[in-house]
Amino acid sequence: MLSLRAGADTWMPPPGMAPWIPAGVVHATGAFGSAALRSLYADRAHCPLTWSRPTVVAVPAPLRELLDHLARPELGADARPHAQTVVFDLPRPLSVKTLPITEPEDPRARLVAAASPPIPR
Repeated sequence: MLSLRAGADTWMPPPGMAPWIPAGVVHATGAFGSAALRSLYADRAHCPLTWSRPTVVAVPAPLRELLDHLARPELGADARPHAQTVVFDLPRPLSVKTLPITEPEDPRARLVAAASPPIPR
């Protein structure tokens, strides 16, 4: 499972969803278990998406395929701009539920929590 933290917020999107992180937002990614992370970096001047905060988006099959296509090293420079334009047409913001995670109050539980892998918040 992937996780992404930006400020006080953490997302753990299931397969088929991903966080969109606007340029300039300080963030960190992580994974629990085995996971594959694909990242798309876009020049702010050429990105038509104007979300100012991290936004969870649906990642339908055509978007996954386009991201794989853009990652191909043999992709010609003439093919890249068209594929990038289509990529920006596909992300759709999703409504997400937030769950507060609090530290345990019981001292015994705090010891267990301290010895466990970090839980993203």
